[in-house]
Amino acid sequence: MKTPKHPTNTKVNVSLIFSICSLIVSSGLAGFGLWYNSLRGADLKARLAGPISFNWGGPPPGGPPPPPNSWVPDDMVILATIDFANNGAQMGEIKNLSLEFRDDKDATRWVFVPAMLVTDQEGLTNSWLKNHMRDAEGKPHQTPEEIWQSLDKKAVMTSLHTVLLPGKQTTSQTYLFRTESLTNLGPPHTFAVTLYTLSAGDSEFRAQDKGTLILTSQLTQLISTSGTTVEVGFAEEERAFQRTFK
Repeated sequence: MKTPKHPTNTKVNVSLIFSICSLIVSSGLAGFGLWYNSLRGADLKARLAGPISFNWGGPPPGGPPPPPNSWVPDDMVILATIDFANNGAQMGEIKNLSLEFRDDKDATRWVFVPAMLVTDQEGLTNSWLKNHMRDAEGKPHQTPEEIWQSLDKKAVMTSLHTVLLPGKQTTSQTYLFRTESLTNLGPPHTFAVTLYTLSAGDSEFRAQDKGTLILTSQLTQLISTSGTTVEVGFAEEERAFQRTFK
């Protein structure tokens, strides 16, 4: 007599396999969620936000140099606002920044480094203007000492420090950048502006954001007027009102 064969329960086997697969996928997703939300290292991003403000402390074309006791730098300074984001989960630190202006047509290259944090941009630009104002006798309306006291009292600028940013957080900072050995603005330029950052643990600067800045002859002439602060927007922002982190 042949032994009867028992029919297999295909539905039960498929259901068991499906349950095991679901458990594996759920565990994997839970592990990824834990890593992404709690264990993922810092992922720091930075971008240039809004226009750049130029202030030329050197002598205007054909004009006398600034007073020897003037506190305004005798070179180019710029004000730029930087947006920071930490897409990771752990604390991140940006130790340094730099801005490179490059015009490949004539090999012009300006490098700006941060000097101060700016807490009151309007107050700072007003102080630059006051430093160049004169009365009927040619005397300044305010002495450099009075301007410094006013800036200190209003906390217009603070000392430079690193950017510490917790995971999944954003912040914005306005910096005063300086450059050295820039004796004149030269001809009109179309600059490729690159923002570099140096994060904790990095051995070299990393490019974070790029934009195109066009300095026409009219803007160059205006910037060359000591005490005048000129805002210049990026060409990309004229075509797009919002730039997002990539």
